[in-house]
Amino acid sequence: MTTSGERRGSDRLLVVAVLTLAVAVRLLPLAFSPLPFNPDGFAFAGKARAILAANQLTPGGGALDLAPDEYLFTALLAALSSVTGVPPRFVAQAQVAVVAAVPPLVAVALARDLAGARGLSVPTRRVAAAAAGCGLAVEGLYLWRTTTVSSEVQGLSFVALLGLALYRGVVRSSRRWTAVAVALLALLPFTHNLSTTVAGLVLTVYLATAAARRPRLTLPGTALVIGFWVYAFGYYRLAGLREIGRFTSSPGLSLAWVVLIVALAYWLTTTSPRVQRGVPNGLLFAGLGVFAVNAVVPIYPGSVSTDPLMLALMLPLVAVAAMAAWALPQAARAAERPVLALTLAPVAVIGIGLTAGLTVDYQGMVTRSQTFMHLGVLVLAGVFVARVVGNRRRAVRVAVAALFVVSLVATVPFPYTEHRTKPYQAITYPPEFEAATFAAERVPHRWAGDDHVVSVAVKYTGAEATDLAVAEWLGGDAPPPTCAVVAQRSWTTVGAQSFPRMLRMEERAYERWLAREDVVYAVSGPDPLHVVAGREGCEPMPLAP
Repeated sequence: MTTSGERRGSDRLLVVAVLTLAVAVRLLPLAFSPLPFNPDGFAFAGKARAILAANQLTPGGGALDLAPDEYLFTALLAALSSVTGVPPRFVAQAQVAVVAAVPPLVAVALARDLAGARGLSVPTRRVAAAAAGCGLAVEGLYLWRTTTVSSEVQGLSFVALLGLALYRGVVRSSRRWTAVAVALLALLPFTHNLSTTVAGLVLTVYLATAAARRPRLTLPGTALVIGFWVYAFGYYRLAGLREIGRFTSSPGLSLAWVVLIVALAYWLTTTSPRVQRGVPNGLLFAGLGVFAVNAVVPIYPGSVSTDPLMLALMLPLVAVAAMAAWALPQAARAAERPVLALTLAPVAVIGIGLTAGLTVDYQGMVTRSQTFMHLGVLVLAGVFVARVVGNRRRAVRVAVAALFVVSLVATVPFPYTEHRTKPYQAITYPPEFEAATFAAERVPHRWAGDDHVVSVAVKYTGAEATDLAVAEWLGGDAPPPTCAVVAQRSWTTVGAQSFPRMLRMEERAYERWLAREDVVYAVSGPDPLHVVAGREGCEPMPLAP
């Protein structure tokens, strides 16, 4: 017979295993480069460096000013750099890896609670927890978004903790967890704007469904929801955060989507299990349809279409989502649990992004907001796998477990496909960083490069640089720039990074151009870089998105 001490030891081992797996896979980019996984990481590293240099939270004016929703993440990065003595650009990836491990640990706790409410045995609950935690740790689309160095990763962790804190605080009447929930709500606006919006929606959906069964929650719940929205959007309005315009520019549409999702969540708590499973499957295939149509015709004009390889890598997740839909009636019956709210709340943001305007900004909002759904989906899928493992024939158990594992593992390579699935280079190699910083520090005028090198330089140093001069040149719309240019040999193979497509240059043309120019800096290696001198500065042009 298993003792309580053995059970606690097994639980601790599971937590350690999930934590180790989540951190390890997010440190994989360090095998390619010691620098942040994505160009945005250099923005945070540069701001943290400025904080350390100025010895104050808000550095001076210019490109290094902190946005009103970046304080917590950037301050933590600066603090870690100060404590370790390691420059922020080398600490950032490790910080993200640890912060991003929080949602998989929350998935462990929620899946175990949900399985327990179902009356499953302790070993079966542990299977649910392991499937949810390990699944969220490695699932490719979620891995991609949570390996990038961004304050959004901290926002995802705060939203996950909020869901757990609301459950423990409201359902179990724990004042300690209620205090945690209030603290998270207070900190979220300073962490990340989209995460704040999703957190508000989770709070709204959660308390609306909970109050339907516990009327005494109606008054305090309504006060908390209204108070949070006024606090968060009031702060963003006073701080002049541009991003909230995506919601406030069409207030009626935004409110309609919130009401629709709240009504949907409440209806799912009252309808039959068949409908409870059918509705999310319908939403799943509708989303898949949008994804597939975008592979043929870009839904957002002038933006990126879905690459066939990307579509192939994401298709296995349909099986995982279908498993989650099958387990949804459990979350719907236990209306006070946060899993339903965590899963459905982001749909409101996706709906706003699909209907408010067909622009690149709204496409980015849809792409990012779907990430918040993965926690709830993996928790539900983990419960489904545990139920099958605990109650079905051996052949069925093996088949379901294998499908779950294979579907997730198949998506793991996605973060590293880079330009093969999207016009986006995540990894910055040291020679690229060295060439970018050389140009930023030594070129006296505005200079040019492709989107990647320019992004790194502008975001890390606030350099005067543009990517549009190179994009127009390689796109055939302008002659070679007369200003200084950071060029690299990969322009002739994979192409220069640009939006919405890579721009390739013929090798002979590249060699002829390089021979005519005055090379003032060169870095050798698999992808040689050159900085050529210019006769004048580039025209002032904004950095491409």
